[in-house]
Amino acid sequence: MSTAAATEPKPDAARTRRLIRVQAISGMAFFAFAAVHLTNTMLATAGEGTYDGFQRVARVVYQFPVVELGVMIALIVHVVAGVMRIVERRRQKKPAHIPRRLLFHRLSGYFLLAVVFGHIIATRGPSLVRGIYPEFIGLNFSLTSMPYFFFPYYILFGLAGLYHGVNGATVALTALGVRVPEELRRGPVFITGVSVGALLVVLGVLSIGGVIFPVTPDPEHPFARLIIEVSAGLGIPL
Repeated sequence: MSTAAATEPKPDAARTRRLIRVQAISGMAFFAFAAVHLTNTMLATAGEGTYDGFQRVARVVYQFPVVELGVMIALIVHVVAGVMRIVERRRQKKPAHIPRRLLFHRLSGYFLLAVVFGHIIATRGPSLVRGIYPEFIGLNFSLTSMPYFFFPYYILFGLAGLYHGVNGATVALTALGVRVPEELRRGPVFITGVSVGALLVVLGVLSIGGVIFPVTPDPEHPFARLIIEVSAGLGIPL
């Protein structure tokens, strides 16, 4: 056997490396979009004007047709690559014990996979079909009308997106050959940064819900009226 043949990667190994690179690139592309939304949530602590003002400026960019299409393609590619790797791991029957940080990464990914497309439909769909944007007051209505569902949901969604995105970025950069400092990959800098970000996400959701400072609900807001209409159609009492 020649030296070249001996060192040539096995087909499965080469396929796994390709999947990892595809997942890394698509994940980084989508996280750039997700980071804007996480920042928007954190800015809710500064009030309705700051939250809506930031969002209105940002969506000029991320809802530009070419950008929005690219974001959706990145998400779909990332999900498909992730599911393929899940199937691959199960087929190979790798050891069940994995590091805690990787476990959190996978669990947050599973949660996001379960809700992300429904979330996009619920928040982007109304603007595409009726020109209605949730914004601060619309989200306040959803949080206060069904608090036992939407407060946990939005907090979990934000925390899962933050952890999966930040941790995934360090993994993706490493997979793409970028040298990531050890402190950012697993040290106190990473833990502190994610913890501060998580606190700001929680405070942002609580602010939108009127827990941190008073918010006057507006059931006449277009998004609130849409929630009432859809809930009535589904027989869900508000």
